[in-house]
Amino acid sequence: MKVHRHKGVPTLFSGLYKGEPFRDIELEHIRGAGYSEVWYWYATGNYEGTGYAILRKPGDRGYYVAYLGHCSCYGPTENIGDADRWTSIAAIIKGATKELRWELAPLLAMIKRQNKKR
Repeated sequence: MKVHRHKGVPTLFSGLYKGEPFRDIELEHIRGAGYSEVWYWYATGNYEGTGYAILRKPGDRGYYVAYLGHCSCYGPTENIGDADRWTSIAAIIKGATKELRWELAPLLAMIKRQNKKR
């Protein structure tokens, strides 16, 4: 599985949350849900976490968007199978709320840079 982590957090969360990498168990949840590539930012603070992931499945041209928020009783990727499917990055940008686009901006930029290299 290809994993692309944005190490920072959006400025709204600066000072409240600290950027963190996924642990092995979180990556196993993603693999177990059938995803082969993930771009994410994730942060923790005060027994809770927040973040977003954009994911892909093998052979699927669509993208899946998952909110990674959680409390201390469950982890950020335990419900990753419930991610919302979008047909393309353009569809995410067009259809998402302003707030969601803002939170996804670092991930969308990573994907855009990666697609230019191909």
